[in-house]
Amino acid sequence: MTNRMLALMRHLPISAILLVLLCLMACAERPADAVLADETDSLATSPDAARVLPDTAATALPSTATLAVTADSVVAALADSNWTKLASYVHPEHGVRFVPYSYVDSSAQVFTRAQIPRLGGGSQTYLWGNYDGTGDPIELTFGDYYNEFIYDKAYRQAPQGDPNEQLGSGNSLNNIADFYAGRDVSFVEYYVPGTDEYNGMNWGSLRLVFEQEDNAWYLVAIIHDEWTI
Repeated sequence: MTNRMLALMRHLPISAILLVLLCLMACAERPADAVLADETDSLATSPDAARVLPDTAATALPSTATLAVTADSVVAALADSNWTKLASYVHPEHGVRFVPYSYVDSSAQVFTRAQIPRLGGGSQTYLWGNYDGTGDPIELTFGDYYNEFIYDKAYRQAPQGDPNEQLGSGNSLNNIADFYAGRDVSFVEYYVPGTDEYNGMNWGSLRLVFEQEDNAWYLVAIIHDEWTI
């Protein structure tokens, strides 16, 4: 108790002095954690509670946010040709399907998680589908297919669409919902617009399809899209 307080108390009646002493004794005996609890309760009921309190659910991200983060990681792996990293996102049972144009069908090439790391430097030629317009077979090594139908544009720097938002649209049908009907599948698209030189027709999209299982998103398809005839 300070000298100033003692001086003030000399002019108070005895009853008032006793009341002040009782209040001081109660505060001194009160545990520090009780005071903290009251302060936390007042914050929790204030309009700014969400801003000032720790976010205890920070690791429990919504599924859409987790999907966006996973898609960015896959795009980074593709940009870096990091096939081991890419394989870690591939669905362990269904593998990943490679689709040269928007429309998904059962004839598209599918590779397992174990096969992906060996594809990058391989010299084997695969049939990936048919070229738009001519109908000629797309017979390419994985490296050539990557350059023409996967990372043909700087998708890593391209904006990411919202989950299941189609950004690029040509004449080829987007049938993801129908092809994967009955499965918890969503896609994220990266879109690079065309240039004035070609009247915007040289746009490109990279559409990544994921299936959710056990609170994780697994890559099931890599779809390339562009202007088709």
